Amino acid sequence: MLEFYASEAFKAALQIWTVGASEPALRERIRPLEDKFARGIYDQAVRFLNADVSDERTHRFIQTTLDLARGLGLADLLSDDSAKRKRIAKFWAGEMRSIRQLPEQPTDDAASAASQEVSERTRKP
Repeated sequence: MLEFYASEAFKAALQIWTVGASEPALRERIRPLEDKFARGIYDQAVRFLNADVSDERTHRFIQTTLDLARGLGLADLLSDDSAKRKRIAKFWAGEMRSIRQLPEQPTDDAASAASQEVSERTRKP
């Protein structure tokens, strides 16, 4: 997540957002895209972390994480801030272990193997 906000794509989007801040017509056009992007990256983070966002603290923690990532990306605009980002990412990863997660779900492969095992057991006399 942190690396996306230091990417060239983020820097290019930031240029458009900056112009949109002072151009109402452009702002009106890019706002729906920004909302869609924000929801998408939030959803990706939730899936990646297997986060239980019904827990208010976990929900807010993910929002804070994305805000932190965006801020670090902005700090990277004028100088290479990668060493600092790595230190912060290491610390923040430890903090992220405190979020509430959903129960582990079997992967498709694991579910398929389990289903096959049950099928084989039921065929044996």
